[in-house]
Amino acid sequence: ETGFGTGLNFFTTWRRLNELNQQTSKKIKLTFTSFEKFPLSRLDLNRALSLWPELAELTGEFIEQYPAQLEQKNQFKLANGNITLNLLIGDVNQLIPKLELNQANLIQAWYLDGFSPAKNPKMWSNELFQQLARLSISQATISTFTVAGFIRRGLQAVGFRLEKSTYQGKKTEILTGRYQQN
Repeated sequence: ETGFGTGLNFFTTWRRLNELNQQTSKKIKLTFTSFEKFPLSRLDLNRALSLWPELAELTGEFIEQYPAQLEQKNQFKLANGNITLNLLIGDVNQLIPKLELNQANLIQAWYLDGFSPAKNPKMWSNELFQQLARLSISQATISTFTVAGFIRRGLQAVGFRLEKSTYQGKKTEILTGRYQQN
């Protein structure tokens, strides 16, 4: 994920994983890597997450481990070790080129920052798109709330096949797709 924010994507993914694990005898584990340039304090994060009481069990476990001062690289072991959150603090464009993953650990799904490119234009670069492709397995999924043309074209240029999808709420369209290795 290119922008952790309150962690809402992480917590909804964790909740979905719990649902899937209830349906199977073989438990699925999750490693979730996220970047955040401006991390929230523990107090602000706790306040923000209180708006989603349906996630309280998960957010509570996370908040218990959330330090007063984050390092550049933070790892949280959650759900009895079945979930690992790697939270990297700093500019995604500076940190992601340093991320080295072996073939077995490539990214299967990307959540791109939820804010409009106008609010953080430096993040949405061709270099970022190239790094997303470098770190993706074939058929990795990608989703973002932004449907800006230059983002769509940039992701397509590195091998993502994209489509606009309808969405409910204030945002009427989102961008989703899959990585097709070039």
